[in-house]
Amino acid sequence: MQLLMIIVNDEFQEEMSELLNENGYVATMVASTGQFLQYGNTTFILGVENNETENLMTLIETKTKSKTQNNEDSGITISLDSTRIKKGFASIFIMNVENYVQTK
Repeated sequence: MQLLMIIVNDEFQEEMSELLNENGYVATMVASTGQFLQYGNTTFILGVENNETENLMTLIETKTKSKTQNNEDSGITISLDSTRIKKGFASIFIMNVENYVQTK
């Protein structure tokens, strides 16, 4: 089993939630704010079987590619003073789980 943490900017939160739900994945959502520039983020935390991780990554990549075709680039560029920051669709952390226990 693997634990995935998928971090998206709040403006992509609904799209990620729909993508996960439409494909049968159940996730816990946690709202957070980054330190730099104070952007709001949503972190999706979910456990998947090892053989499902690649499928989920493919779904996310497909969603990202469709956004790329619609927007000319894979994210949104924001100007703040003279600094340009590019926000991508998602940051994904994949961690192996040795043991999983659900209490009753």
